[in-house]
Amino acid sequence: MRKLIKNTDWLPSEFKLSNYDGMDKLTAREWSSLLEHRSLLLNYIEQGHYAVVLDNPKKPTGTEEVTQWERQLVLRELMLSLKAPLSLDKSYYSIITEEFGVEPLIGEYIQSYFIDKKPVTDFRVNQCMNMYELGDFKKIALQDRRFEVVMDHIRVKTTKKSVLANYPICINPYFSDKEILECLQEELPKIRQKIGIIPEKKQLTKHDLQIWCGYKLLPYIDLILWSEFFGYRITRSVIASALYVKGEYGEDTLRKSVEPLWREIAEFESIDMSEDLEKCTTIDLLISLAASEIGKNH
Repeated sequence: MRKLIKNTDWLPSEFKLSNYDGMDKLTAREWSSLLEHRSLLLNYIEQGHYAVVLDNPKKPTGTEEVTQWERQLVLRELMLSLKAPLSLDKSYYSIITEEFGVEPLIGEYIQSYFIDKKPVTDFRVNQCMNMYELGDFKKIALQDRRFEVVMDHIRVKTTKKSVLANYPICINPYFSDKEILECLQEELPKIRQKIGIIPEKKQLTKHDLQIWCGYKLLPYIDLILWSEFFGYRITRSVIASALYVKGEYGEDTLRKSVEPLWREIAEFESIDMSEDLEKCTTIDLLISLAASEIGKNH
């Protein structure tokens, strides 16, 4: 049975709300990086991914049980999250970069990653190559099928939504904006019906990020990760006492708003990584907001 944390005095000494000062100034890109890191930590804690993917020379071949050494790696990163929760320094991602060899979304990579997540982008060479390989066009007589819709052919090969997320169309920029937009409005419903997706009606704004700050979302997540690692359970009343001053939010906010938001974010699912998502996730909307920020700064 899990140990129940009934008092804020039992919370880790490293946890201080003052460590989160400046959370209201985080950009969407920084929010995305920090949330992805915490999602990865949850995976390591809950599913023992570090025991499976880590090339640990100290582990016998074929062993998937978590070693004490691996557990200490995760604990080290968890403590870093508590001591410097807003840090975007590369050393903060040591468990991912050095130990697992997974490149985090920082530096030049993060810039191209987010720009490619805008709703409208140029059709790039890598996408063209992917279409060519997936559609197996090198094996068909293109001359005989030159009027075939590329994506109709590819849909026969796969139903993965991640493949269909960037749907290539041709736009003739010589026409007026009005004509182009009217044509898009006619074609979009047909495309969405064809590939079975639901258009997203909401969007994430900077105001939503300020709401997350008010919820104390990052300190909430870090407390949950700490409790998961050690097998504790923290009552909502203790979390509310640790996060909110009297007159702010309380247990109802945690139950109705913060917990569901974290459950969705924890998966860190995105339409370009999924096989069956029918509409955008909160992470997609966050990345789209980040892309718009980057676009304004470049």
